[in-house]
Amino acid sequence: MNLENIIKNRKKVIIIAVIILVILIGAFTTVIILKKSSLGSAVKQDLEKDLMDGKNAIEIGLAEAKKWQADAELSYLKSDQVGQERGRSDNWQLIFVSKNIKDKGYFVNVVNFKIVETKEVNYVGAAAEFPIDAISQEEAISRVKKITGYENVEILGVEAIYGSTGEVWYWGVKTNKGTVSVKAK
Repeated sequence: MNLENIIKNRKKVIIIAVIILVILIGAFTTVIILKKSSLGSAVKQDLEKDLMDGKNAIEIGLAEAKKWQADAELSYLKSDQVGQERGRSDNWQLIFVSKNIKDKGYFVNVVNFKIVETKEVNYVGAAAEFPIDAISQEEAISRVKKITGYENVEILGVEAIYGSTGEVWYWGVKTNKGTVSVKAK
């Protein structure tokens, strides 16, 4: 082979190598872009998976309150750190009452599915078992956002309150426009 043929062959090899490199870079970039777009929603779902809804907090808190008084029932539940749509939080505060102890309640703070604080507190309030078939705080938020003028409100928190007349549970959805009550059942 003469020098001219060797140079032509090297040019072809370099051109083919550059084309393969461009194709690989393009494919790699596409994969990264696709992973990032799906990763964003996956990360959001993973974060929400680790948050509790109100019913999770009630279940955890009630077990602890029953150690305080066997007849303990939920009177109040709240979180001021809920998501805008789903109403999930990593921090819930609950108050339970007992018919056996007048003017006292049992405060339970549940963070990341763990009880971080309990104490007996001065409290007067009605209580009842929270209905298994009650709407979720997510549904309560959804209902509030369907009210004219509340479509884009900022959700500041949610709370569950047993009605003052003692017959029904309500979700109180705190917004930047005020608190809206929604029957839980």
